[in-house]
Amino acid sequence: PRPRAVALSTPATPPTPPSRLAVAAASAAVIATGVVNRLLYKGALDAVGPRHALFLALLQASLPAAAYAGVLGWRVATGAVTRAELAAVPARDAVAIGAAEAASSTLGFLAATRLPGAALPVLSQAMLVWQLLLEAALLGRAPGARRGLGAALVVAGVVAAAWPHPAVAGISSASVPLSAAALFAFSQVFPAGAALAKEGVFDRAAAALGRPVDVFVLTARSSLAQAAVVAALLPVQASARGVAVGDLPAYLRAGAAALAGGLPLCPALPLAYVAANIAFNVALVRLLQLAGAFTYSVSAACLVPAAIAAFALPWPFLPPPPALGPHFVVGSVTLMAGLAVVTAAGAPRDGKGRGDGEGAPLLGDAGLEAA
Repeated sequence: PRPRAVALSTPATPPTPPSRLAVAAASAAVIATGVVNRLLYKGALDAVGPRHALFLALLQASLPAAAYAGVLGWRVATGAVTRAELAAVPARDAVAIGAAEAASSTLGFLAATRLPGAALPVLSQAMLVWQLLLEAALLGRAPGARRGLGAALVVAGVVAAAWPHPAVAGISSASVPLSAAALFAFSQVFPAGAALAKEGVFDRAAAALGRPVDVFVLTARSSLAQAAVVAALLPVQASARGVAVGDLPAYLRAGAAALAGGLPLCPALPLAYVAANIAFNVALVRLLQLAGAFTYSVSAACLVPAAIAAFALPWPFLPPPPALGPHFVVGSVTLMAGLAVVTAAGAPRDGKGRGDGEGAPLLGDAGLEAA
C-alpha cells in the first residue's frame, strides 16, 4: 500500500513587537483624547445639571456601543475584519469584560454622588494598586522592587497634584466620606481586571492569527454588553439619585427632551462628550493592544496632572478655572520620577519566561516625553 501522507502544520508566526514610535504615538493619543474627554465631561455635566446626570450616563453607555457596533459591521462588510478575527475573540470573554466595566461605572456612579469632584481623580488611581495585585495573583507577574516603587511614586505624585487643598480648591479632606471613598476605590478593581482580560484576549488572538486582531472586534462586543448591563441596573442607579422606579419612564422622557435642546448648550455639548469618549476609549484599547495592561494604567494616571493643567485654562463652557498651587508642581515632578523608575525597571515577569525584553513594552520604553 502507498504510504499515507502526513500533513505538517506550520506554527503561526509570532506577531512583530510594536515599535517605540508606535507606542509613543498611542500614548500621546491617550493623553490628548483623555484631556479633551474630561473637559467635555465636566462641561456636559454642568450643562445637563444633577437632575439629568443619570440620563447622560445612559447616553454615554449606549451611543458608543451603537457606534462601535456600526464600525465593526462596516469593517466586516468591507473585508477589513475577517471571520477568523471574529472567531479569535470569544463572545463570553467580551461579555465578561463588558459586565466588569458596567459594574465599575455603576459602583463608581453610586459613590461619586457623595464625593467632591476633586477627590475622584485621586481615588481613581486605586486602579494602579489593583493592577499590581491582580497581575501578581492571576498572572504570576512579580512586580519587583523597582516597578513597585515606580508605581508608588506615580500614585503619590497624582495624589499630591490632585488632592484638594483648602487654599486652592476650597475643600478639605474632611469633606470626603470614608465609606463613599472606599466604595469608589473598590470599583476600580473591575477596570483593572478588565484591562488584564483584554490583554489576554489580544495576546491569544494575535498568537492564533499571527497578527494583531482588529481593535473593534473586542471593543464593539464588550461595549454592547456594558450598555446592556448599565440599562439593566438603571433602577438601582435611579434609586441612588432619588428617582423612584415608577417615575423612571417619565424621568427618561424629560431627560431626552432636555438633552435634545431643552437646556443651553444641548445637545451639542453632550454629543461632543460622547464623541470624545469614543475616541478616548479607542485610543486606550489601541494602547492596551500595543503595550499591555500596566502601561494602560500608568497612562491613565498621567492624565490626572494633564487634565488639571487643562482645567486651569479658561473655557467658554466651564466655570472660571481654579488657581494651581505649588503642590501641583511637586506632584508632577514626583509622577515623572515614578515613570522614570518604571522605565528603568523594564517589563514585568509573568512566571512563564516573559520578562525584560520579552514581555509587552512599558510606557517608559517609548520615552517619557510621550506622557
